[in-house]
Amino acid sequence: MLSANDLKVSFDDRILFEGLTLGVDAGERVALVGQNGVGKSTLLRVLAGDRRAESGRVDKRVDATVGYLAQEPRLDLELTAHETASQGLGRLRAAISEYDAAGKRLESTPGDASLLNRHAALQTEIERLGGFDAEHRVDRVLTVLGVKDPSARVVNLSGGGRRRVALAAL
Repeated sequence: MLSANDLKVSFDDRILFEGLTLGVDAGERVALVGQNGVGKSTLLRVLAGDRRAESGRVDKRVDATVGYLAQEPRLDLELTAHETASQGLGRLRAAISEYDAAGKRLESTPGDASLLNRHAALQTEIERLGGFDAEHRVDRVLTVLGVKDPSARVVNLSGGGRRRVALAAL
């Protein structure tokens, strides 16, 4: 599902890691343990695609997603917990919007094979990203993560509450 091969990252003249290789299969749970400053967060950012390694390669299955939750997430404090968590649906919302537009174009050109194929591919992508009802599950995810009031403004949440909202967005 996710593999990294021969990764190297350094800051100035200090090598954080070099020759790092790992693999994570579907369903595996992995813990990353080490002293402060050894590159744990940097490695996670490289695996999530938020930072580039100097050398090496990260590969993931096409249908896999990797997210990184920063220790201090940057959130828009004026948004509600629900609005913030819903930001994680950006790719899904874009796919649904394109799917709807393709459906409207199909009404005027019902036999367009390439448009039919694109419409079907978008439906598959939407299902892979959580389906048409994913927006409705946002509050349930927030509740499971311990956010009691999805309508609460992020500015009014504790640090832990903000991290839970950021996790829900992932």
